[in-house]
Amino acid sequence: MKKALAVVVGVCLLALGGCGVNSAKVADKATKAADTIKSGQAVVTMSTTANGNTQQTIDGGTFTLKPQVITLNQSNQNQQTTHYYFVGNTLYFQMANKWYRQKVADNSPILQNTKRALTSASATDILKGMKSDLKAKSNKNTYTLSYSGNSSKAKKVAQKIIKAESGSKANATSQYKVSHLTFSYTVNKKTYLPTKSTIKMKYTDGSKGATTSTVSGSYEDINKVKKVDVPAQVTMSSKQLPAKLAKALF
Repeated sequence: MKKALAVVVGVCLLALGGCGVNSAKVADKATKAADTIKSGQAVVTMSTTANGNTQQTIDGGTFTLKPQVITLNQSNQNQQTTHYYFVGNTLYFQMANKWYRQKVADNSPILQNTKRALTSASATDILKGMKSDLKAKSNKNTYTLSYSGNSSKAKKVAQKIIKAESGSKANATSQYKVSHLTFSYTVNKKTYLPTKSTIKMKYTDGSKGATTSTVSGSYEDINKVKKVDVPAQVTMSSKQLPAKLAKALF
């Protein structure tokens, strides 16, 4: 009996780094750590498939939140990479090889979605909303929290993410019917800060029909980036965006 128990304990130590990883405890610590994110680097790939067509966007960014300075390189499939810069609430971007600047509100979709993507905010929403439903796996230097299913709680959290990322009002998101959520979130064992994440949602809406959305992120130097530099050429050569165009775009 003692020999059998020793074998079981040994297997647990090898497979999990100790039996019974407390997923709720890991999720709680990961949530608290995520709320401390102030700077870092991230690469986020967003892929959406609807009606047999797939669109993919890759965002690579470096950021500090206090002060708020963000550099973002965005690639859309075969299109040329676009460069964006935020200094405070001023957005700098390029059109027809000319740099423009435009003030945006704190709650503007372009600023909020950029910050959410770079800080893994959607993953944090899932951590907070589904803490007791997550499974935890212990790796060598990391923990991985995961979920796959279609519980009412999962659908509710997915609805919240769709609302946050689309800027929609509550009644506007009712058209989205979520059928499945898959989630994976890996954190450093010492800091509980994210190293990578994947969120996959399957849903239908009134206009596009069945849609599969996948967002995968990798994160480095979290809270280690002290300063983000914006090229002087960008700020000095930029022109104020014409009011009519600003109204149409923002």
